[in-house]
Amino acid sequence: DAGHRVLAYTPGISRELFEKFNSERLVVSREPLKLKNMIGGADMVICHGGPGTVTASLLAGIPLLILPTQMEQVMSTRRVVQLGAALMSMPEDKKKQADKDGKDGKEEPPKPPPDYPALLNRLLTEPGFRAKAGEFAQKYKGFSRERQARMLASRVEELLRS
Repeated sequence: DAGHRVLAYTPGISRELFEKFNSERLVVSREPLKLKNMIGGADMVICHGGPGTVTASLLAGIPLLILPTQMEQVMSTRRVVQLGAALMSMPEDKKKQADKDGKDGKEEPPKPPPDYPALLNRLLTEPGFRAKAGEFAQKYKGFSRERQARMLASRVEELLRS
């Protein structure tokens, strides 16, 4: 209990769990949130590695703890980890499957679960993560999804005409 406030988007959470956990320090939302409006004051973001959440976090200069659940998320998360702006932790069953691909399939003894408090502590106390996320934010300052979409659409139209 480090005294941090948490905002959790939990679609499908039961009324019972919502009432049990929703508090001043743990704000639970069943509805999607406008991340752009919420992220500015965050110390870190914990997510599964969806491109919208990762991009919004990096553009705001916020480091991430990413818990990917799909191979595409794993692949993009590795890039953010290489950038130095995130840590990744995979659920044990996904890690086993990823490790097993291309191997002889022998079972390994179960590994202990990730030390999430240690991962969170690293992101909050080691300045390199925030610095790298901040470098990303500075490099892409002024990025606009709308402008990017218009540019892509124009390029596709140009290619179709040629």
